[in-house]
Amino acid sequence: MGTDGRGRVVALEGPSAVGKTTVSRLLADRSDWTVLGEASVRLRPRPTLRFASPSGLFRIERRLLGEERRRCDTARQLSDRGLDVLLDTAPFGPATYSLAVARLDPAFGPTASRIAAQVVEEVRNGRLLVPHRVVYLSAPDSALRTRAEADRQRHPPRLAARHRAVGQIERKFWTSLAKASDGAVGFLSASGAPSGVASRLLTRLAKQGSALDERVVLGTLRNFERECLRARAGNR
Repeated sequence: MGTDGRGRVVALEGPSAVGKTTVSRLLADRSDWTVLGEASVRLRPRPTLRFASPSGLFRIERRLLGEERRRCDTARQLSDRGLDVLLDTAPFGPATYSLAVARLDPAFGPTASRIAAQVVEEVRNGRLLVPHRVVYLSAPDSALRTRAEADRQRHPPRLAARHRAVGQIERKFWTSLAKASDGAVGFLSASGAPSGVASRLLTRLAKQGSALDERVVLGTLRNFERECLRARAGNR
């Protein structure tokens, strides 16, 4: 709980197959933290992220953005009641994911910019919240491959390679934000058993730290967009 009596809202980030959902569930079982699952899991029917065109990506991310707004509303209500909340993935994921896709495929550039602009507007008008802190779970690419292959239902082989490539690009956003956020964004190794990772995460969350600043988030997101689209232009 924060010094003002409100609960803290912390986001757990990391690439696909790193174990965010498993670790979040273990944390909920072992502590008073309330976990809100990622938007794609909360939606029914669940988006598959199988898209072949910019319009397909836009439809998926628009649905996810709507669920992100609902998830943020719930997080605020819980925080106002003094409860600490852990978000499985940060609310601005639709922007970072889309921009990473655009860096891989120039055809998605205009759509990614449109999605990023919507996310920025939602943050500015308060409909998407900026978490107090972000913890990024990291693991070697070899470990991510092994975990994805062990759970092909959640990580279909046809999508796993794309998700790994997108995750590598998104990590650059989180690395830049960590450098600019004065300790509000930190990295935690996901190596070892999930129970051990959950224990280390709980220890990390027990420590007080500086809060993430909205202006820093938006500035880093703008820089990330320029970087992705500049790379896109260079690929033409």
